[in-house]
Amino acid sequence: MKLLFENWRQYLNENVEIDKEAIKSSILFLLPHAEIHDMEVVGSSALSPEEQHQQDIEKYGYTQEERDIDVVVYVSGLSHEEVERWAFSEQAQELEDVYSYDVQLENKI
Repeated sequence: MKLLFENWRQYLNENVEIDKEAIKSSILFLLPHAEIHDMEVVGSSALSPEEQHQQDIEKYGYTQEERDIDVVVYVSGLSHEEVERWAFSEQAQELEDVYSYDVQLENKI
């Protein structure tokens, strides 16, 4: 079962289309000194459709029609305050409004 989940997660990261260039541009616009190492789709976005349905039923009592795509971007060269600043920035909000991306930065040390 673990192998199946890992394969599904790999499939999603390879096949869930995210505009990595748009994400990178938005981050570098606000934090030009950030070093971007990698991005991956995570959270409920990385679940199978059946698992998403089950999670929605447990959490909301119904299946969501639309959902954000949760993306973690692994960066370095940023302080904790800068990562926090990103979370509440216009650029992060724009990615959510335009692409439905919920982009979180994670310092890679």
